[in-house]
Amino acid sequence: MLDFLFKVINFVLLVLLLYFFLRKPFGRSLRERHESLKRALKEAEEAKALWEARYREFEEKLKGVEDEARRLREEILKEAERERERLIGEAEREAERIRLEVQKAIEQERRQAERLLRERVAEMTVLLAEKVLRENIRPEDQQRLLEDYVRRLGRLS
Repeated sequence: MLDFLFKVINFVLLVLLLYFFLRKPFGRSLRERHESLKRALKEAEEAKALWEARYREFEEKLKGVEDEARRLREEILKEAERERERLIGEAEREAERIRLEVQKAIEQERRQAERLLRERVAEMTVLLAEKVLRENIRPEDQQRLLEDYVRRLGRLS
């Protein structure tokens, strides 16, 4: 047991001596390590706060970009609708102008056709009357028509 007691006392003395001699270097080293870890943790927290702020900033910018894109899309759609309405109006006016020109051309063609038809009818009537007169007029009828014509001329002069 004495042997055991010496071993315990030796062990305690060893621990005390180690503590006494190594306390300052290990303490300093542990303090430096502790301070280093505190600084690293503080820097990490600052970096985290900085990145969170940047994240919120980019998130706001993204929201702004999305709002701007939505506004531009709506503006473009409105402009496209106005352009569509303008083109439809222009096409309707052009169609009306063409319709009026066609109607005018048709009316001119109709008048020309009527005039040609009247001329043709008049020519045919004269030819037919001439033919009828040649076939049916006798010399005494011809004499009577001539005298009647001369009498009318005399009244006019």
